This record gives sequence, structure tokens and C-alpha cells, in this order.
Amino acid sequence: GERLYRCIECAESFPQKASLEEHQRRHTQQRPFQCNGCSKSFRHRQSLNHHQKVHAAARSPAAGLPTRDREPGP
Repeated sequence: GERLYRCIECAESFPQKASLEEHQRRHTQQRPFQCNGCSKSFRHRQSLNHHQKVHAAARSPAAGLPTRDREPGP
């Protein structure tokens, strides 16, 4: 059968070790992914990537995102 990785905190099971490790951050409050722009930290890399887009948009209003000073493009 398929090997499952079980969380010792809540007994939830995962098919991949990496998924278990990501899940366990919920219990430990560990936030290993830190933004270089503002030092805010995140549990998941995807959350950091999404957050960094906020910084990129602030630096470059011409990136296609509407701003208060400009109407949205077509």
C-alpha cells in the first residue's frame, strides 16, 4: 500500500513527507519564508510569492495594475 506520513499533533496523514512538513508549520507557528522587502514572514512559499507581488506592483504602477492616479487599461 501507499506509505502515509502522519502528523503527531493531530494524526492527519499525508502521502508525501514534504506535505506533512508544510502541515506541521500550523502547529509550530514556524514561518521560514521571509520577505526581503519588509521582513514579514510566511508559513508557505506560495504566500511569500503572492506577498512579493504587492511590493512589485508598488514599485511599478505601469505593470498593468490600476492605481488611484490612473484609469485601468483596456
